[in-house]
Amino acid sequence: MKNRVAGSVRNLAGQVEEGYGRATGDLKSELQGKQRQVEGTAQEVYGQVKDQVKEMAASAAQAIDAAIDGQGIALARIALAAWDLCAGRLVRPFTFALKAPYAYWIVCPKSTANLPKITTFRDWLLAEAAEDARRLC
Repeated sequence: MKNRVAGSVRNLAGQVEEGYGRATGDLKSELQGKQRQVEGTAQEVYGQVKDQVKEMAASAAQAIDAAIDGQGIALARIALAAWDLCAGRLVRPFTFALKAPYAYWIVCPKSTANLPKITTFRDWLLAEAAEDARRLC
């Protein structure tokens, strides 16, 4: 919510600055106002997406908690239910799993991809993911 409000304020300030620049013939103020509006809109959109992700995560967590409490079943990503599966609070009633059409990616600038700290982190992260997958299957 904070980003949405801050973005709206920045957008409004940009509109005022653009209007001032247009009224006074100050091209620099007009362009800075437009830039501030673009930044404000971007911040608003970021805030909206962030809020939606929080809501989705909360809904998934509530569904998992309800299943743990015996109130039914939940359809969840293994990544979200992994700890509860490993601890025995949840079980997979079916042997199959649906493949997700997207994945997480490890990204960095190409120029740093082979630095020791990057390769060490990448190797550790992949090993952890493989170990989690081994324990869950």
